Formats: sequence, structure tokens, C-alpha cells
Amino acid sequence: SENSGAWGPRGYLESVVGSDRVVERAQQTSSALAALLSGHGLPEALTEALRIQDPAAVEILEGLATHLGLATADVAVMFDPEMIVLQGDLFSLVVDRIRQLVDGAISWPVRIEVSNLGDDVVLQGAIRVARDAANEMLARL
Repeated sequence: SENSGAWGPRGYLESVVGSDRVVERAQQTSSALAALLSGHGLPEALTEALRIQDPAAVEILEGLATHLGLATADVAVMFDPEMIVLQGDLFSLVVDRIRQLVDGAISWPVRIEVSNLGDDVVLQGAIRVARDAANEMLARL
């Protein structure tokens, strides 16, 4: 069944760090972050809440960093890449902590960067794949 896992149709990581889940946790607190979410998107609200040192924002961000850092370390162990590129607004807030966790979990260096391609990175990738496929088809003519 589609809802076969303990976390429903989502995997564990998405059930913990998905932006809608983060917003739910923040809204359950009576914090500055919860108030900021009514007028801002999640990355902006978290950034502002961190600026004013809101304890709920600090706790939520540390949880995000821990889960994402350990997941990134798992990817590094499984695939042994030279570099891992993270995409999304929240990663800029936690990339340093992710680097620390990965460095502590594995014994070889892995470069971890946040993409600067913006929100249309998936579209850009799809266009690149389509263009490459078209070029291969044309080359066979």
C-alpha cells in the first residue's frame, strides 16, 4: 500500500524535515517563529527568528541540521562523492552544521556546497537532459 511505512507515504527524512512539517512544529509553539510564519515564508521566518534569538527557532534549526547532516553523511558513505550540492533556501541556514556533522562522521573530505541556481534548478536540469537527448538523436541521423 502507498501508506505502508510508519511515516505514511513519505520517507522518514521528509516526514521530519519537510517544510510543511517544520511549519507545523513551529506553529505548535508560542514563539516568535510561530508569529513570523503568518507573514513570511519558512526560510524568511526562520532567519528573522534566529536574528532575534528565538529559542524555538534555534531548537528547530538544530533538529533540521542534525537530521540533514546525518542523511548527508549517509549519502557520502554510500556514494563517495567529491562534492554534495544541497538545493533549497533552508540549507543556507544549516550548511555549516551539516559540514561539521559530515566531517565528524566520515574520515575523508567531502565538499558540501549550497546551490546558487535558485528555484528553477529542476527545470534547468530537465532542459539539459532533453537537450542532450535531442543532440544524441540528431547525431544518429
